[in-house]
Amino acid sequence: MNYKLKNLVEDARDGSPTAQMELLDRLKPLLLFTLKRYAWGMDWEEMMQEASLEVLEAVRDYKESTGVPFLAYLKHRLAFHIYNQSRKQRVIWSRNIATEEDGQDPLDRIADESADPPGDLLQREQKTAVRSSSF
Repeated sequence: MNYKLKNLVEDARDGSPTAQMELLDRLKPLLLFTLKRYAWGMDWEEMMQEASLEVLEAVRDYKESTGVPFLAYLKHRLAFHIYNQSRKQRVIWSRNIATEEDGQDPLDRIADESADPPGDLLQREQKTAVRSSSF
């Protein structure tokens, strides 16, 4: 199968550093597009390094015998990789993080004015007693 970057991909797979750098330079618009689309709120430099590493791993893992063009293979692989990385980071960010100087979680500062734990317990015990005494 012939495609635009075939020779460059083959040279990069064979370990040519110049071919790898040229391939990364040519694919930079795809990397930037993917990062803009899937890497919300992430460190751009770190994600660009992740994306570049994923391109080189895709070159290594690509099998031309499947009949899938390299760019199509790379586009899907890169999108899923960056999306998964950003999803992992969002999970970390979604945990309660103490942002105040005193180390207290901001959610702990919100008081529930309607909370009455002793009253709730008493009411629950009364309901249980009524249910057990009937019939």
